Formats: sequence, C-alpha cells, structure tokens
Amino acid sequence: MVFAAVRSLVYMTGFVFLWGWLALQARFVYDGLPLTAGLRPVGAALMAAGGVVVVSCAGWFLVAGRGTPAPFDAPRAFVAGGPYRWVRNPMYLGALLVLIGFGLWHQSLSMVLLAIPAAAVAHLFVVWYEEPTLRRRFGLPYVAYLALVHRWLPKRPPLVSLIAALALALTPVSLRGQTSASAPDAVVWHWFGDCASGDSLVLDVTLDGKAIYGSTFPICQARRRAIKPEPQQRILEFRFDAAPRRFGTRSRATDPQAITANIWQAGAERNAITLGVSFSAENLVLLNMRHDALASAASRSERVRGLVITTRPVRRGDRK
Repeated sequence: MVFAAVRSLVYMTGFVFLWGWLALQARFVYDGLPLTAGLRPVGAALMAAGGVVVVSCAGWFLVAGRGTPAPFDAPRAFVAGGPYRWVRNPMYLGALLVLIGFGLWHQSLSMVLLAIPAAAVAHLFVVWYEEPTLRRRFGLPYVAYLALVHRWLPKRPPLVSLIAALALALTPVSLRGQTSASAPDAVVWHWFGDCASGDSLVLDVTLDGKAIYGSTFPICQARRRAIKPEPQQRILEFRFDAAPRRFGTRSRATDPQAITANIWQAGAERNAITLGVSFSAENLVLLNMRHDALASAASRSERVRGLVITTRPVRRGDRK
C-alpha cells in the first residue's frame, strides 16, 4: 500500500503541475478582464474545498480500491464509498473547483474560463472511456451504481447523512472499523477463484415461502493480496415473477412482472463474505442490498417482506 501511496502522490503532483501550467499560459494569452481582488478569498475557499475532495477520493482509491487515480494504474476493486456515494465523478469536480479557485485567486477571468474546456474533456473521457471500461471490469455492480448515482450532479442526502458521509470521506477506513481487515495481509473469506479447500456456501432464496433460487459454491480463506481478480466478475443470475411495487417506491407497478436478480461478491472479510444483491425489472433497478454470508454460521436477510435470502456454510468435514 505504501508503494501505491507514493505512486498516487507522483501522479497527482504531475496532474497539478500540468493544469497549473496550462492555467498560467491561459492567463498570459488573454487577460483583458481582470477580476476584483475581493474574489481572492472565494478562490482560496474553492481551492481548499476542491483539494479536500480530491485527496479524499485518492484515499478511497488507495485503501478501498487498492490502486491510484491514474487510468493506467486504476483501482483493482470497485469503489462506491465516501464522496462516490453522492456523485460518480467527485475527483473531477474537485479538480474543477481547484482550477476555478486558482483563477479567482490570480484575478484572471481567462484562467477561470479554462474550466469550461477542462470540464468538456473530463465529460468526454468519462463517457467514451471510463464508464465503458468500468462496466466491462466490474459488471452488474457498476451498472446498478450508474442507475442510482448521478454522473455530475451530487445527491442531496439529509443533513445527518451529509455530516456522516463527510466524516467517512475524510477518514475512509478508521470510522468503518475495517483498518485491519482491509490490510493486504489480512486473511479473509472469498468465493470461487482458486478455492480448493472443500468448504462451500449454500445459498437459498425464497419468495413467500416458495424456493425461487438455490446454489452451492466453493469458499476459502486467503490473504487479501493473494486473491486474484477474475477476468470478468462472476455473477449469479436468476429470474422470478413478482410485483415491482413490493420492492419499494421506485416502481408503482402492482401486476407481476419478470424480475431479474443478480448476486455477486461485494466484499471479503475475516469472518464473512459480503454479497451484493440487485433486483431489476425492465432496466429499472428496484433494489440494491447486501447480505453478509457468515463463514461459521447461517445468515438471513429480508429487506423485502417475504423475500428471504439465507446462506449456510458447509465444511468439508461435515459432508458424509
């Protein structure tokens, strides 16, 4: 992680120097409309706010994603926490705030206006490269994330959630209590992959007491750094008929429709595997939830009344 932190620092320093140099060049090219000195404190505030957002995003990439902000050295794990809970591209927005603040501090309208082509470049990069790449790399979890979080306009959570999210953004690991479990050498549970221990996890899904899906898959323990990501994220998919309205307010349809469910590994912990679960109908994501499948005992989740997800471990020694 230390080496990744050094790489992140190098990349971010190069990025700052590049756009700082471009901003100064814009000032030299055209600066016929100098701004009032009264905007300098606003510029300082924008630079500080944008810098906090950028550093927070880099911290989440480093700790949760095990990577850097650079596209050629990107995180290996999907990151949807911290500032990414509010908006899909907070790092670009933070960088734009820094750029605008830099121009206000230098009382240069041309430097401020440089944010327009910078925003256009960021938008095209996100639409043409970043989103398709992440969709191929992380599969359905990222598709569900796209449906829930806006690309550029942050959500407006309640004040309590806002304060809590700010705290999480500034201290991404310690407040979640996962410092030790997130360490590269931590021994965690995961599914499929190179699991050959003979242990397995039985997954059952029932709707109103009727079985609609069942699966058994291998699980094993490994050091986090030794878990190799699969070329394409493994997703368990099944379908059943139900009224979309029972999943919440995202749909008002009360007649039974075909519901598509997807389950994937969303996290690996010392004593459990975190499963991500998504339910959708006609390209509308009805519900995203998580199920913590304990490796030592049975687990049960019922986010929707009557729709029950259960898991239970089966040890190699328990089989006859």
